[in-house]
Amino acid sequence: MLGKLLIPEIRELIATRDEATLSAALDRWLPADVVVLITDLPPEEKLEAFRMLRGPQRVQVFEYLDRPTQRALLEALSSEDVGHILNEMAADDRTALFEEWPPEIAERFLKLLSEDQQSVARSLLE
Repeated sequence: MLGKLLIPEIRELIATRDEATLSAALDRWLPADVVVLITDLPPEEKLEAFRMLRGPQRVQVFEYLDRPTQRALLEALSSEDVGHILNEMAADDRTALFEEWPPEIAERFLKLLSEDQQSVARSLLE
């Protein structure tokens, strides 16, 4: 509900590239509210809003997003950002994500994991 009420203001912050205000606002919201907001935004604004998230909330929001949005974000973010998100995700959520992809795509993203997380992920995928 909160996201729907504030979408025009959020879109304005994205359009004016007011990253500080947008980041500060989104970081105070509950992850579920941020997911509603991101889901209601056009694709290019979804990415910008997601990029403004910081800390643990970024991973929490990512885990709540639907699979097509998750994949679109992973394809659009830098390898460093993707590696951070995948390394911080709950192992079972990450495994479910990888299982839905063709093996070559899953392998591409597996390589972005730390050595320890790669080991965990590969054992869960077997």
